[in-house]
Amino acid sequence: MLNNKHRLFLAPMSGITDTSFRLLMRGLGVDIVISELLSAESIVNSHKRTLSMLNIDKKESPIGIQLFGSDPNVIRNAAIICKDYGAEFIDINMGCPKRKINKKKSGAALLKDPQYLKDFLTIINENLTLPLSIKIRTGWDTKNADEIIQIAHETGVSFVSIHGRTQSQGYDGKSDWDYINKIASISNIPIIGNGDILYANEATNILKNTSCHGIMIGRGALLNPLIFLEINQLLNNKKIDINLIDIIKKYYEIVLQKIDIKVQGIKLAKIYFWFSLRYENAETFKKDIFTLKDSPQKIIEYTLNHFNSNLPLTQQTSPNFLMGGHG
Repeated sequence: MLNNKHRLFLAPMSGITDTSFRLLMRGLGVDIVISELLSAESIVNSHKRTLSMLNIDKKESPIGIQLFGSDPNVIRNAAIICKDYGAEFIDINMGCPKRKINKKKSGAALLKDPQYLKDFLTIINENLTLPLSIKIRTGWDTKNADEIIQIAHETGVSFVSIHGRTQSQGYDGKSDWDYINKIASISNIPIIGNGDILYANEATNILKNTSCHGIMIGRGALLNPLIFLEINQLLNNKKIDINLIDIIKKYYEIVLQKIDIKVQGIKLAKIYFWFSLRYENAETFKKDIFTLKDSPQKIIEYTLNHFNSNLPLTQQTSPNFLMGGHG
């Protein structure tokens, strides 16, 4: 499924990577986008809100839908429905560390029993006409990604995204890129590395000096929506002809076109707040912007005024922000 042009991935992030944010990022240098994690069971049961989250614009292509669940037959049936909505591949969430997901034997809990996982993936991929990928961690409490990728290869999985922590780590410590590289170097299928990539130079170093086919960025794109363009600039000497003010305006236009009017304001406020975290006065911005959540027009006016004031970058942004938001 992947070719040499498919190297930069937007990570699935709960509550963030809806059609509006995916469209924004597709215009800002990312190669492949993936939806936030969606319940396969809710899709099969025609849950109205979940089905609304399957809205896909053709400009998002190539796009995958990320599913979670414990019943492989339900996931396969949900995948068939996703194809009708425009999904070009299906990604199975096997990395979410949240207890409410894991206790239902889904997310990272699937890494506990490799033999069960083999049967699980075999059932999902049986007669599935879309490529299948999986997003995993390095293991549950000990690292066993080498075993998992072999199972993925045997069951016809197209590529594997690996977050460089175990489930038991949650988001503590640092992503283990040495281990990800080790796995990528022995894998028969493409490996996409994920975890703690916040700067373009970090990304290019991984792409140039590891065996990873590509990289997946989540929080880094919220802190700096220009990150994929900056990576392309470093790799291919592509000039960046857009700035943060342009991006703020573009996202406003997309939200007004694509998002239900009832939630446009809160959607704008959330994303603009994340954009603000690299700059001074982010807490003041947060306090003010959410008081305007009922008025998209007031939000865009306030945000443009805030970012037009030549704010200095802050050194205080914690790399732990949004921990737990990844699908």
